[in-house]
Amino acid sequence: PGWVCRLADGSTHTTDSVVIATGGLSFPAVGTDGTGHRILQQLGHDMHAVYPALTPLTGKHPAGHQLAGLSLYGVDLGVSGAPGVAGKKPRKSQRTGLLFTHKGYSGPAILDLSHYAVMAMMRGGSGAGPGSGPRPALRINWTNDPPELW
Repeated sequence: PGWVCRLADGSTHTTDSVVIATGGLSFPAVGTDGTGHRILQQLGHDMHAVYPALTPLTGKHPAGHQLAGLSLYGVDLGVSGAPGVAGKKPRKSQRTGLLFTHKGYSGPAILDLSHYAVMAMMRGGSGAGPGSGPRPALRINWTNDPPELW
């Protein structure tokens, strides 16, 4: 068996597998509204639950709006309270850039770990969305000093 793909010009191609890139749910105005996911579900495909990833995180930070726009490099960032982390060391970012925004945090370090934070918040309520579960703890070290010296 396999798949036969028929192109607009009438030619066909046989393949063992097909990748369907449906896009996401993040920007309905440009077509990422979940239509692809719904079509695949109607065709009987199993779908994993979707959740925000590679996303900025909102929340209060020291000095509030006064830090908005400040970008730091060389920070260590960790998330605890995320799935698979209970009783273990926090998940650590492999990237070291952090940006304070008017509403919270962004930058490569945050985007690298945001899916762990979102999943931790969603754990509390079977898909109820962020804010339904316990809030994860973000640990940001911008001095490169070990925690015992803080």
